Amino acid sequence: MEEKQPSALGRWLLRSEKLFRTDMVYVFQSSFWMGLAQAFTIAATFAVGVATTHCIKIEKLGDYKLVFAMGAMIGAFSMTGMSVAVTRAAARGEDGALASGFWSNLLWSFPALLVGVPVAAYFGNKGNWDVVWGLAVAVPGILILQSTELAGAFLTGKKNFKLHARFAGLQSGLSSGLLAATLLVTRNIVLLTAVFYASNILIALPIYAWVVRKCRREGTSPDGKAAVNYGKHLSAMNLLGTISFQLDKVLAWQFLGPIPTAIYSFAIAPPQNLRVLGKNLSAISLPKLAEKEPAELKRLVPRKAVVVLVLSIALIAAYVAGAPYIFRWFFPPKYMECVPYSRWYSLVILGFPLVLFQNSLIAHQETRAQYVINTTLPVFKTILYFVLIPKFQVSGIVASILITEILHFVLVLWFFSQMKTPAKSEPLPEIIPATEASL
Repeated sequence: MEEKQPSALGRWLLRSEKLFRTDMVYVFQSSFWMGLAQAFTIAATFAVGVATTHCIKIEKLGDYKLVFAMGAMIGAFSMTGMSVAVTRAAARGEDGALASGFWSNLLWSFPALLVGVPVAAYFGNKGNWDVVWGLAVAVPGILILQSTELAGAFLTGKKNFKLHARFAGLQSGLSSGLLAATLLVTRNIVLLTAVFYASNILIALPIYAWVVRKCRREGTSPDGKAAVNYGKHLSAMNLLGTISFQLDKVLAWQFLGPIPTAIYSFAIAPPQNLRVLGKNLSAISLPKLAEKEPAELKRLVPRKAVVVLVLSIALIAAYVAGAPYIFRWFFPPKYMECVPYSRWYSLVILGFPLVLFQNSLIAHQETRAQYVINTTLPVFKTILYFVLIPKFQVSGIVASILITEILHFVLVLWFFSQMKTPAKSEPLPEIIPATEASL
C-alpha cells in the first residue's frame, strides 16, 4: 500500500518543528548563561534602586536621573554603534575589530566632550550645580565605559556567552555593591555618580585587556577597518535615537519638575529591566543571523518571531498582575503612583520580536533602511513629546513611546520584506578618510 504523503501544511509544520528544536538547543545553551547574568544584574540594579528611593529625597532623585539621562544624550555624539559592529565582525572572524574599535571609540569621544560644555553651562546658569558636577563625571565615564565594554560585544560575536556572562555578572555585582556601600555614608548625587562610573570602568578595563591579550595569543587578524567604518555608520544612525531615548526624562524634568521625573523614572524601571531580555535576544541572534542569506532569513525569522511574541505577551501579563505588589512591598508609599504608568509602559515588551527582524537588517548591512528607521522614529517621538507632555504630563510620555513603537513595527517589517542580498564586493562609503579610521 502506497504511503500517504503529508500535505503542504503538514510539511510546513514538520520543518517548523525541526527548526524549532534546533534553535531551542542553541537558544538554551547560549541564553542560559546570558539569562543568568542578566537575572543577577536585574536583581542587583533593583536592589540599588530600592535603596536609593529609601535613602535619597525624591526631589534629589529627579536630579540624579537627569544626570544619567543627560550624560547618555551627550554620549550619543560618540561611537555608540561600535558595539554592534564589533559583534558582527567577531561573528565573521574579523577579530581585529576589537582593538580598532576601542581606539576609534576613544578618538571620537571628543565631540561629545565638546557638546557637554554648553549643556553644563546651561544648568550652571540655572544654579543647579549638582547636575553640572554630575555631568562632569558622567560624560567622561560613559565615553570610557563604551570603549571598555566592547570586550563583551566581542565575546558575544564569538558566541562565548558563558565567559561574557561571568564578566558581566562580576562587573554588575561589584559595582552595585560599591554603590550600595556608598549610600550608607553619603547622599551626594555627584559622589554616587562618580562611584557608579569609576567602579564599572575599573572592572571593565582589565576584562578588556584580558580579551585583547587572548586574541593576540591566538594570532587573530589585526585588521578591523571594515568594522570601524560600519560602526561609524551605525553611530550616525543611533544619534537621534539615543537622544530621543533619553529625552523623556529631560523633558519631564524641564516641563514637570524633579518629582514627576523621579516618579516616571521608577515607573519605567522594572519594564526596562525586563526589556533588557530583548538585548539578550539581540546578542544571541545577531551572530546566527549574520551567517544566513536574506532569502533564508525571510523564511525562518517570521516563525521564530511568533514564538517570541507569545512569550512576550505572557511576560506582560505576569508583570501587569504583579506590578502593584512590587511597588507596595519594596518602595516608599509615594511611589505607588508609578503603578498605572508602569503597567502601560510594559507594553513595549511586545517589541521583542522586532529584534529578530531588525538584527537581520543589521547583519546584512541594510544601511539605507537603518538610516530611515533611526531617523524617522526619533523625530516622530520628539514631536509627540512636545505635543503630549504639556497636556497629559507623565501619561503623555508613555503614550508617545507606545505610539512610536507602532510606527517602529510598521517600518521594520516593511524594510525586512524588501531586504535584498548586498553586493559583498562593494564596501560601505567612508565617513572619514581611511587614514583616520585606522587609528
